[in-house]
Amino acid sequence: MSDFDGTSAACPQVSGVAALILSVNPNLTEQQVRDIITSNATDMGVSGKDDLFGWGRVNAALSVAEAYSLANSEYTFNDGSAGLSLYSSNYSMTFTAPPRGDLSAGSYLVDRYYVDATIDGFATEPQGWYTSAYGFSWANPNDASRYLLKETTSSSIHFQTVFYFIKETIPPTGTINKWAPFDPNPSNLRKYGVLGIPLIPPIISELTQDPDPVCRDATTTITCILSQGQYGSTYIWTPHDLPAGSDYQPHGSYCDVYIGPLTEYGSDAPLASIDCYVSNDAGNSFMNRTILIDNSCVGCPTLAFENEGELVDENPLLITSLSNPGTDVTDYYLIQTPVVPVGDEINFTIHEPSDRTYLAGSGRTFQS
Repeated sequence: MSDFDGTSAACPQVSGVAALILSVNPNLTEQQVRDIITSNATDMGVSGKDDLFGWGRVNAALSVAEAYSLANSEYTFNDGSAGLSLYSSNYSMTFTAPPRGDLSAGSYLVDRYYVDATIDGFATEPQGWYTSAYGFSWANPNDASRYLLKETTSSSIHFQTVFYFIKETIPPTGTINKWAPFDPNPSNLRKYGVLGIPLIPPIISELTQDPDPVCRDATTTITCILSQGQYGSTYIWTPHDLPAGSDYQPHGSYCDVYIGPLTEYGSDAPLASIDCYVSNDAGNSFMNRTILIDNSCVGCPTLAFENEGELVDENPLLITSLSNPGTDVTDYYLIQTPVVPVGDEINFTIHEPSDRTYLAGSGRTFQS
């Protein structure tokens, strides 16, 4: 059987990569597919395109990753070459297997080099590939197996492998001066690619209030809306000049503010307001909003109920009787939070305004 090589072998492999590219981004043109494949190929032989290797060895992982980033604007594709740095010089190293084809197992005096790259600044865990041939590990003694350390966090990825410049045997029998497992130069032999969502600074577009305005002895929700930077952000809420008896409860991107029943004060009194400060590792944003209070209404009943045995406060939608409005005193509460009962019951407490009564009870659950 003859060898299957040359353009006869290259054509189906490149065609397969082109099909993978179009599977994640079918809107690419023929020229764009061509550019993605050639720009991500591993250069072989002399630098650049040549008659023997063409553009180099096709790289499916990096080509598909770049195509995906072009179809999904929140993603970025980063490719590059890992650095090569001297870690220790004139180091005594024992290989329990031949470190390269023309050397035997044994002890050698070496310079140890680390190929190392850390790519960070992502909002979520990135995906990454070290697509060049691996070196060895840093273990001593070393079995000369190819090894790559790949560490991924919620915001970064790290690649590391080790190359050895073997100077001479121990004890000395002559100069060697050869790389193992191979010479990692030039830098295109240390190639990687990373696909991920970059961490960008948050920008607050607005703070909303619901209900707006809020009655006395009732709760309103202030929500922080971001135009960007939603990933990895933390929220700090700081109220100002809340009326006596008021309180607030932050919940990440929103904050519940309870307005106490005694809120009537003169026109020269300071307006209640709240600050929202949002930050992540890329930056921060700040906005203040006045909390609008309606002193003409006496407040609306609110409801607390048990969810898996834990008391949960909610400001539910209050629906009065539709059959006899103004006459039927029955109030209907629409709970907007999914509820998990204890057994087959939900215990609840209705908090009426200060001039009414407090009721408690329980009810069986119904499924639609």
